[in-house]
Amino acid sequence: MSTNARTGWGIVSDFDGQPYWERRIGDVVATVRLTTLNGANVWHYHAGIGRWHVHGYKDSIRAAKVAATKAAQWYALREADFERMEAKLRAKWLQQGIDKVEPDRQYPPSWRAEHWYDTGILWTWDYELSMWTSGPWRLWYDRSTGWKLRYPDDSIQFLHVESRYDAMREASMWIGLALAE
Repeated sequence: MSTNARTGWGIVSDFDGQPYWERRIGDVVATVRLTTLNGANVWHYHAGIGRWHVHGYKDSIRAAKVAATKAAQWYALREADFERMEAKLRAKWLQQGIDKVEPDRQYPPSWRAEHWYDTGILWTWDYELSMWTSGPWRLWYDRSTGWKLRYPDDSIQFLHVESRYDAMREASMWIGLALAE
């Protein structure tokens, strides 16, 4: 069985021969290991893909494995999207002549139902398009496929969330990653 094919938790060793728990889902790796924090033994968990990851500490191995598994599944759903972010999209778009890539960031002067300000991005409901807009970015819900985010280059990304609030928060994260230098 290849290491990448493992879907359950297995014990592996690091370079120093220290054992730890590992789980892989595609290119997503989750680990759990015993460590000492402030003089107490705790379980450290880590999950992610490439340079993107989350980590934390739990009091029990079970709690650490649950947290790591949830995080790994979250990253696994979005694996292709994270791989796309490696391309430094802002620079790529500038080379393609797409220079309007920034979302609206100004807090609305007067609050109305068609405005939503979240994580530094102002979304405005466009009645004509029936979608939320922020600069060249578009966000909408499709009954058959769920929430979608359109990038300035007209590519579409599916968001794996249920609510509008979660869609706007996740869209903000992807916008931030796409515009990072």
